[in-house]
Amino acid sequence: MQVTGFAPDVTETIQELLPEVVVQYNDTIRLAARPQLGPIDTDVEISEISTDGVRIAANGESVWVDFASPVTGLDQLAQATVDLAEAARDIHPDEPMTSLEVIMTTARGQRLHRGTVIEARFLSDHLAAVRLGPFPGFESLGWDQSLSVLTLADGRPVPDDLTLESWRDMPEHESPRGRTYTVRSFGADGVMEIWMALHGDDPESTSTWAQQCQPGDPVAVFGPRGRFTEPTGVDHAVLVADETAFGAAVAVAEGLDPAISTTIVGVIGGPDHEIDVGLDDRIAIRWMHAPVDVDARASAVTKHVEGIATDRTYFWGAGEFEMTRSLRRSLRKDRGVPVERVAISAYWRPGRH
Repeated sequence: MQVTGFAPDVTETIQELLPEVVVQYNDTIRLAARPQLGPIDTDVEISEISTDGVRIAANGESVWVDFASPVTGLDQLAQATVDLAEAARDIHPDEPMTSLEVIMTTARGQRLHRGTVIEARFLSDHLAAVRLGPFPGFESLGWDQSLSVLTLADGRPVPDDLTLESWRDMPEHESPRGRTYTVRSFGADGVMEIWMALHGDDPESTSTWAQQCQPGDPVAVFGPRGRFTEPTGVDHAVLVADETAFGAAVAVAEGLDPAISTTIVGVIGGPDHEIDVGLDDRIAIRWMHAPVDVDARASAVTKHVEGIATDRTYFWGAGEFEMTRSLRRSLRKDRGVPVERVAISAYWRPGRH
């Protein structure tokens, strides 16, 4: 696959991620190519991508599809793909809904839910568990679901007519603070628990809010968004997570088929980061003390997982960007684990908590 026109780091990431994206959203790419290639009854491939467009191949022929405007980064590239699919949908309105369209429809339909802090406690000096709600209208998607937590400070209320789009467009000095989190649990009483990694002392960060919030403090959430697809045909599951993903890892482990032998690899800086997770006996947790330096940690985690057999094993991972990128590359490229048995997500990058 040829990738041209992007910065070197963006090019590397596109080359790494695109094969999985093509597998996961093949139906959406087929729709995008439908106006030029006609009906497509086989999987499509992407042989070339640039800042101006993409070459899509299917049925023994290929076509170049221009983006509406040049793109430079990953976010713009993702939006350009959505725009192509929406343009094709206008031409072929009777085509079945594609996987990416379902996700985008869910995102657009996210609701704002208002509640309060019910309880905040420290699991360690580096992790807080915050219970929020009640949210009676919240429709949980279960397991590895995410949402945007909006915290209210400095007298800035959440506008009554706030939407996800208007929130993103608000000037920073007017906008409620917000950050994406995965949900540890959601109960029948409408109360959710979120585990929040603690870092630094920036008064504008949600991390600092998690350390200072009190019962009764107002809060709002946008969501939910679903992430998880249950694996099939596996006997083992290995869930790799740093502290930003502990809550999601535990939720996934509890939701998996009990017949699947499950191990959580908790990637932490040292013994003082270990916590009592309170897992069922069928779920094992292995604490891995890894260097704080992101490159050294990525190397250490990848080396650790290299010792785990891949046959009939499902790998889930989440956390810092370099760690997850190295882990994904090792499993998919170096060891050839099928895409349906690898689910790796980057939750954060240094300086972007």
